[in-house]
Amino acid sequence: MIPLLLITLSVIFFAGTVSAADEAIFVNGSSGLDTNDGYSWSTAKLTIQNATGTVNSNGVVTIADGVYSGTGNTNITIDRNMTIQGLSETGTILNGTGTNWIFNITAGVNVTLQSLTITNATAGTFGAINNNGNLTVENCTFTHNKETSNLVMSYGGGAIRNSAEYGTIIVNLTNCTFEYNHAARSGAAVLNYCDVAGNYVISTVINCTFNNNTADIHATFYNAAFGGDIISEIANCTFTNNTAGIGGGGAVANFASYSSVKSTITDCNFINNHADVGGAIYSYANTQVNFITCNVTNSNFINNTAINGGAITITRLSGILNLTAHFNRIVGNMATTGSAIFNYGGNVNATGNWWSSNADPSGQIFGLVDYSPWLFMTINATPETINNTQTSLITVSLNNYSTDGSSSSPLDPNLGHIPDGVPVTFSLIDGPLGTLGSQTGFINGTASIIFTANAVGVQQANATIDNENRTATITINPSGHVNITKTADNYTPNYWDGVTFTITARNEGPDDVEGLEITDILPNGLTLISADTHGFGSYNSGIWNIGNLANGTTAILTLFVNATSTGTFTNWANVTAQTTYDPEPWSQDNTIITVPSAADIAVEKSFYDYEGDYEITSANYWDVISTRILVTNNGPDTATNVVISDIFGSGLSFADEWWVKWDINDWYWNLNDASFDPATMTWTIPSLPAGQTAALDIMTNLTSTGTLHNYAELVSSETYDWNHTNNNDTAYLTVPEASYLSIYKEFRDLPWGNVITTAYYNDVIYAIVQVKNQGPDTTSVSILDTMAGIVWTGNYYVLSNVGSILPTPSSWVLNDPVNTFNGTNWNIPFLNTFIGSEKWLAIEGIINTTGINAASNHAETVDQNTYPYKGYANYTANLTILAAPTSIIVDDIRGNKGDTVTLSATLTDHNSDPVVGAMLEFWVDGVKVGESNTGSNGTATFNYQITETPGNHTLKSVFNGNTFYQGINTTGNLYVSSANLYIVITSDKNNPTVGETFTLRYKLGNNGPDTADNVTITIPLPEGFVISKIEGDGNWTVNGNTIIWTMNNVTVGDPYLYISGWTTGPGNYLFSASIASDTFNINSMGVSSLTLNAQPTVNAATTTNTVGMQTTGTPIVPLALAVISVLCGLVATRKNNKRI
Repeated sequence: MIPLLLITLSVIFFAGTVSAADEAIFVNGSSGLDTNDGYSWSTAKLTIQNATGTVNSNGVVTIADGVYSGTGNTNITIDRNMTIQGLSETGTILNGTGTNWIFNITAGVNVTLQSLTITNATAGTFGAINNNGNLTVENCTFTHNKETSNLVMSYGGGAIRNSAEYGTIIVNLTNCTFEYNHAARSGAAVLNYCDVAGNYVISTVINCTFNNNTADIHATFYNAAFGGDIISEIANCTFTNNTAGIGGGGAVANFASYSSVKSTITDCNFINNHADVGGAIYSYANTQVNFITCNVTNSNFINNTAINGGAITITRLSGILNLTAHFNRIVGNMATTGSAIFNYGGNVNATGNWWSSNADPSGQIFGLVDYSPWLFMTINATPETINNTQTSLITVSLNNYSTDGSSSSPLDPNLGHIPDGVPVTFSLIDGPLGTLGSQTGFINGTASIIFTANAVGVQQANATIDNENRTATITINPSGHVNITKTADNYTPNYWDGVTFTITARNEGPDDVEGLEITDILPNGLTLISADTHGFGSYNSGIWNIGNLANGTTAILTLFVNATSTGTFTNWANVTAQTTYDPEPWSQDNTIITVPSAADIAVEKSFYDYEGDYEITSANYWDVISTRILVTNNGPDTATNVVISDIFGSGLSFADEWWVKWDINDWYWNLNDASFDPATMTWTIPSLPAGQTAALDIMTNLTSTGTLHNYAELVSSETYDWNHTNNNDTAYLTVPEASYLSIYKEFRDLPWGNVITTAYYNDVIYAIVQVKNQGPDTTSVSILDTMAGIVWTGNYYVLSNVGSILPTPSSWVLNDPVNTFNGTNWNIPFLNTFIGSEKWLAIEGIINTTGINAASNHAETVDQNTYPYKGYANYTANLTILAAPTSIIVDDIRGNKGDTVTLSATLTDHNSDPVVGAMLEFWVDGVKVGESNTGSNGTATFNYQITETPGNHTLKSVFNGNTFYQGINTTGNLYVSSANLYIVITSDKNNPTVGETFTLRYKLGNNGPDTADNVTITIPLPEGFVISKIEGDGNWTVNGNTIIWTMNNVTVGDPYLYISGWTTGPGNYLFSASIASDTFNINSMGVSSLTLNAQPTVNAATTTNTVGMQTTGTPIVPLALAVISVLCGLVATRKNNKRI
């Protein structure tokens, strides 16, 4: 998470260097791919070379933190304008691994490098960067880079080689570090090289550090002009421990041949650098046509070494070579010849420099050098004479110039001064007689320190800069300061109280004080009783003469006085004489005593009626009265901010209103005046003149009975009350017993049941009366109860309860003999005042009306034996009565079409009680067929003849409702039965011969759906068929040739009838039947007739004829058979004979 955040912040930071039109390419050596487009971190390039070759001109290449080396990250040629920036100077590292260079910048290209570390780069002609274009380097570090060839003068630049061989170039180095770089020839860190006339190298180096770099020939920073020109500016840079070989210039070297070099060095530090010539700086001109100017200002040259010119060497073989060096600090440099400056043939102006001491610096110089005047160190103390504890400012200055080393003249620092920060050491010689404070920094040529004296005498103060010591003298005289404090044991005494003043005089030193006199004169109103000097001098008429007071000693004077007046008194004590010098103004102090005004404040309490017209000693409970406070000032002074506290005893309650009268003799009262605070029950009287009485009436509720009291007292007063015997008072009030009985009414379904707001006609309900004693006292009570729309049953229940109602029947007393109810009055002999104490009455009644709020119960208190402080309570509860819900039970009916049936329905109410005398309508299939009134059992009947077809029919009974009962209708079922009867006739012989007995089977079937009632089958027999036997189900009768077969009911099934007989002649015989039934017969199958062909007997000539049923003549054969049957005992009427 942290690397991602750093990347994000870096991108934001570097965004300022990229214009909106520039292209940005990103490089990430750990996750990038050179096939990516490089337009974001997520699509970053892998190598720097791919990125620099991809980015558009004037674009920006941003490199993620990491170490970049090898192919793709070294030996990179830059041929277009661009900015190359790392995410961090220490994190983005370009490593040549000792075998590769980093960048080659072609001519005409503008390149900016930012926030990079370039290390271990190497090449034959340069180390890390070969620049032929315009180069800007910011916030970069170059370390351990090498240039390895010393063959030609153009080679060099262990870190950077700048060459103007293709045109003028501009080089800017800012905030960079060059360490441990090496050049086999010149320019261990930087080589500026110009060998083409008319071309320039313009170089600016600001705020850079060059440490431990090594060049085998020339310099760490080398300006080499061989035909072209170089302009070099170095400012605010530090060169430390750098080394050059035989060429010279451990830090900086300038060389010109047929060319010019202009070198400007400002505000730089050259420390511990070494070369054979010019330990820090070397300038060399070797032809007629050359010009070197080197200006060095405001720089430090410290401990640099060389064979010639420990700090600076100038060598001119021909041409012009000028060195100007002003306001530099040149200290500790060493050389065999010219420890500071070695000049051979050049022009050197080295005036105005500090050469480490005030002495003539010529011994540090070889050759012709203009060094005089030089800077001269002075010291002074201001002021030179002080008193003990005072201070003197010691100032060291190098803003002086001298020509002889012993005298000097001041130099305006605005014209120049040595570098700021020169170390200065201040010290005190002998003693010491004081202390030195914090030293100011050496700025603008001066430094200072404050000396504070703590003893008397002469103090020598010394200052050392480099090799020079200077001393200032300070004379210290004695001094002493006496500090006076004055206190009192009581700053606000009351009238005639005693006050003790204590005056202390302490000698704060630092020396003894002589001739000390202190004055303390008491003002009028404070009277002296006695004085005590505690052995220090004498006190007389306000003058305390002490004389001598040693350092650190405290003298004390005590004055005992009385406050004999009121008011404010200021008592001063001050030093009025001493002969020893006091470094401070003479001390004085005062004590202010305030004696408050005095007054006698009297408080009176009493009770008044509500209007405040007359005083009372008794009142009724819950009355609003006024409790009065009278506050009288008996003098002698006006009393201010008098605070009275009023404390209500039990039974008194603030009624949110009060009245104030500032003078009891006035007629006007102020309502709710702000002087009284009801939250704290305090009354503040801003001012009460002597002889005046103020009144406060507080409206008060009486919330208890008995003897009540109200107490008032004086809490505070700004004015001293010298008489405390009348500061409080108590008033008493008698309140007789009282109580308030609250009444609540409701209706319930049971005394212990649910609250109801509606009921039905004829319901039994309970009118509930709750009476509750709200106190404060126990009482008896009589309550009148009136009911409307309700008939009392004669029963009632009483519940005596403390707290919530108990929902159980056992808690209620039926017809309570103590708390009795007679139908109108409920008498309660005792109702106490416990919390939640109450009684409940449940009056049982029956509803005899209907309508909204048609039933009501009103209760009211009519008598009690205590004072009814809120009057008699009453309450009315209403009950909405609805017509009673009803229900009808309709009896289902079953019958055959044509039957007369009795329709029956029963009407009951919601309590399952029969509804008597109600008209019920009877409907069949949506048609009203009749109506009838209900009887005592709630049942109505109606006789109805069925005319409907077989099947189910809707039977409905309707009650249209009335005032007392709700209408309703209910359906039942009228079922009309039907059957589907059929007969199948078969014979056990299909073609019997004449006289041959055969049996006919009559199968009677019923396909339903119902049983057929009273079924009659008529069976006509054909002429010529003689019955021999009949057997089967049901009953049958024979009437001639017709058999009547009857059955009471035929269920769904197959009853049979078997008829046996024979034919009397041949031919076809048709056997059939018909069906009749009380139940409707669908007759979907009817009768299946049978035709038999009676065959003639053997050898008998017959003619085949069909014999039909005879309708005329006497049936001889049947008669004969009948006779035979009778004779044989055959019964003509049989029932339920079964086949044997």
